[in-house]
Amino acid sequence: MTSPFRTGLLSTLLLAATLPHQIEASDYSREALVVRLRQCATEADVGAVCRDFAINATDLDVVRRSQDAWRLADKSAATTFYQDLRDKEPNSARANYLLGRLYDDDPVKQIETGRKVIKLDPNWPYGYRLVAATYNRYLFDQLEHDSTWVVLSREVLRDKDHFIKFVELEPRDFQAVEMMVDFLLFDGQYDEALKGIGKGQSLNPRWNVNAKIFQAFCGKGHYKEALASINKWADAGVKAGAVKTEDRNALVRSQYLQALAAGRQWRELIKQAKDRPKGWLDKSDHYYIACAQAQLGKIDEAFKALDEAITNGLASDSTGRLDPKILPLTTDPRWPRYLRSLHINWEAGAEKRREEFLSRKLDKPALPFQLYGPEGRQVKLEDLRGEVVVLNFWTSPLPQCLKVLEIMTEFEKTHKPANVRFLAVNISDENPVGVRKFVAEHGVTAELLYGTGEMVKSYNVNALPLILAIDKEGKIRFSTSGMPETFAEEMALWIEELGR
Repeated sequence: MTSPFRTGLLSTLLLAATLPHQIEASDYSREALVVRLRQCATEADVGAVCRDFAINATDLDVVRRSQDAWRLADKSAATTFYQDLRDKEPNSARANYLLGRLYDDDPVKQIETGRKVIKLDPNWPYGYRLVAATYNRYLFDQLEHDSTWVVLSREVLRDKDHFIKFVELEPRDFQAVEMMVDFLLFDGQYDEALKGIGKGQSLNPRWNVNAKIFQAFCGKGHYKEALASINKWADAGVKAGAVKTEDRNALVRSQYLQALAAGRQWRELIKQAKDRPKGWLDKSDHYYIACAQAQLGKIDEAFKALDEAITNGLASDSTGRLDPKILPLTTDPRWPRYLRSLHINWEAGAEKRREEFLSRKLDKPALPFQLYGPEGRQVKLEDLRGEVVVLNFWTSPLPQCLKVLEIMTEFEKTHKPANVRFLAVNISDENPVGVRKFVAEHGVTAELLYGTGEMVKSYNVNALPLILAIDKEGKIRFSTSGMPETFAEEMALWIEELGR
């Protein structure tokens, strides 16, 4: 699944590319923060800069950016500082809010802190922001339902008014509207969600919100409107060249089934998944039927559908990942057999996946770049001729980015491929010291480089992680974004194919 590369991160990188090297000591602007962080050589240097900004910067958004940089470089020191700050001013909404932002490893505590901030100052938007952002990260954006998800799914109804109040206090804040829409969809308030989507689109016309619109129409039971919207979207994709004409109808059907599932229309989902000529139901149809039956509590029927899906080739290598729609089946003694069958099918489908990966081969020149790493080490694309280059654009806040780095590291350690360069191009992190620490802590073996605004624009980096494979002649041959289930296998094939 592709993770959106937030506009704020991109603007930070573009800003950094045009900053002066010298700033006034009394300057506590965002620009000054970026310059001073880039001049830091140690964690202590980062701590000194961020402590200075925490005390003297008047713009809270700048203080938050400094806090994020300090957290990446030395979270323990940052937490101690902000804990002391809160202890000196226990009734300060600001002090409690800033400390609460550092509880990102304990979302329940983070939400409790946000509620406290709201009580201390009901008309200050940042308490509501802390509550909403925590749910957004650990509840609405989670594809898997772990114990934390279960706890937060029960807690969120206590905070439903906070999403609305946040938008009332910050009516021009797109993220406030976006998080409110996510809550309304989660809570099944589809009419209100559609109103919120309209407001969000007025604030950000480029908001990729189609899936939410389809979900809302399906959730309302307005199936004709949902299909009309999906058909319109698919036709636009064909017109733009993003969708092949022969793939259009299958795409519409797939999106419709996904929207019915997201809108929890289980009986209609079963009806639509079965609405094909006898013998034409494929693995996806049977899987959707299984999910719907599981959600309706019809466990035997769900396993029958899963068996049909397996027979028709349903496969997965991510047996540790759990689709929440299938959650009711996991305590059944038949579940381990299903997981084993998924993996057997996965191994049997290797050659077919190989053909599919190779069918996506590109022929696109890689644009020249000149990047720098730690200690001023320079890397130019022109110097990499004769080598295969795996170019990974990443940022530390996104867990998908870390997963890609881990897969690249494991491959490099296991296979030690000759004439292959793994480049980890960090973008949006304003703190080189923190980035170096992050890379070291996670044992990343790819070469760390710092991205530039010019490169982000020239390579059209609008989703992270973005991974490109460049051949020995300097042409982009393969590309993927997000963290697809097949990435490890796909990258290995890139290297094999381009290394010949």
